[in-house]
This record gives sequence, C-alpha cells and structure tokens, in this order.
Amino acid sequence: GATRPSMMGLDDIQAYLQGPALLAALAAFGLAIGVLTGLFGVGGGFMVVPLLKLLFGIDYQLAVGSSLCFTIGASASGAARHVRLKHFEVRSMAVLAAASMLGAVLGGTANDALKAGFGEKGYTLAMHGLFIGVLLLTAFLSYTGAGREQRRRSLLQNIAVGPRINLPAA
Repeated sequence: GATRPSMMGLDDIQAYLQGPALLAALAAFGLAIGVLTGLFGVGGGFMVVPLLKLLFGIDYQLAVGSSLCFTIGASASGAARHVRLKHFEVRSMAVLAAASMLGAVLGGTANDALKAGFGEKGYTLAMHGLFIGVLLLTAFLSYTGAGREQRRRSLLQNIAVGPRINLPAA
C-alpha cells in the first residue's frame, strides 16, 4: 500500500532560529496572532503564512499547512465565545463555511500549481506578490469604506442581487 508521510519534527524545520529560541519565538508569534484573532476576528491565516516565511524563514508550503492546523484552535476558541454571545447568523455562516471549505480545496490546488509552474524562486515571488496584493486591496477597501458607517449600507448591500439575508445592524 501507499506509505503515509511522517509528521515533521522541530529539527526538520529549516528556519532562521533553532531549538528553544525557535520555540520561544513561535510562542510569542502565536500569542500575537491570537490577540489579533480576538481583536479583529480573523483566523490569522492571512498573516501567518507570509510572516512564518519572512520572520522565521519557514518554507511556504510548510507554513501553509502549519497555519491551517493552528488557526483551527484560534478560530474555534474565538467562535465559541461569539456563539455564547449570539454574534452570528446561522444561515449566512453555513453558506460562508461551505463556500470557504470549497475555496480551501481550490486554493490548495492553486498553491500546488504555482509551485509546479514557477519553481521554488518563482513560487516564493508569486506568493509574496499575492500577499502584497491582498494587503493593498484590503487597505484600499478599508480606506474607501471608512465613511460607510454613516451610510449604514456596505458595498455589497448596494447591489440588488438575491437571495438577500438581513443581518442586524451593529
């Protein structure tokens, strides 16, 4: 039969730091990401992958898999609190969850295609470029939406496409 890949150990990670220094730095990094997760409601994955590469020198593909594994815990603990506070709407979250699971599979396939198509250096540059592009788009949308609180309607709420789900205003 097919052999299963073994789990990597700390000694297998090719990073700028090693041993206890790497563990301490990762613990501090995880704490910082956890605070940002609680503060902004993000799972941290959009920052974790590029920062593991840039700060620690960890290979992108190892960073992607590691990010997915650890953000499960951070997201689940944050979600548990918001479920208790009833800060969610079941139908819209079910649709979002299903679509994001499909998106994760498609994203993983795209990641493999980038690696195969560009080689190691091209892959790293493509990943850096994608991350910078996402950050710039997020910054632009945040900046242009800054006055939207007074108008009470988001960019997508102004598009008349059904089906519509009404969420309570904050």
